[in-house]
Amino acid sequence: MNYSAHLFDPRLVKNEIFDGEYDQVIGVSAGARMLWDVAQTSAFPAVPFWLFGFRPQYPNQDLLEFRSRILKNKRAALAGFFMASIPAGDGRVLDSAFLDDVLHYWTDEALFAGLDYIGSDFSTRESGALLHFVHGENDQIAPVSEMRSVANAQPGASIHIHRCGHLPFFDTVACQYVLDLLEENGGV
Repeated sequence: MNYSAHLFDPRLVKNEIFDGEYDQVIGVSAGARMLWDVAQTSAFPAVPFWLFGFRPQYPNQDLLEFRSRILKNKRAALAGFFMASIPAGDGRVLDSAFLDDVLHYWTDEALFAGLDYIGSDFSTRESGALLHFVHGENDQIAPVSEMRSVANAQPGASIHIHRCGHLPFFDTVACQYVLDLLEENGGV
């Protein structure tokens, strides 16, 4: 069984994550940052943590600007975020049904709690958890160099870079790469 922490209310992550037995734990974007913090205190070092599009800490000015865009026009702000997750020149458009689902599930309260969380202080201590960092080489949201600096300081951590943007699930080839990677390392 997998547990996936996407961008949602960070107050729920630590409470929910180990209520059950999980074969692996997956965090995407802000969810990756949340799982990083859980991995720092994890009593389950054998459970692999998969951090997709990980960024240790987002600049406060960027977060303030994004918060302002959400307050002005939430749909446009989230569409802009997701479009920035697709490499420039890719030619794909954002599926409106996907965006409708996001708008339905991501309340303003949860979005703002998530933004506050990813702007909070970052702990750089060594984790005892099994960490896998998966990143797009064309990521415009979370620079590969920031992920590498954290991952390289973690004993046993693996780094997987693929030709995609911030969210590999928006790219068919990258999505297959991720599925293969997860399957090779313990199942999907």
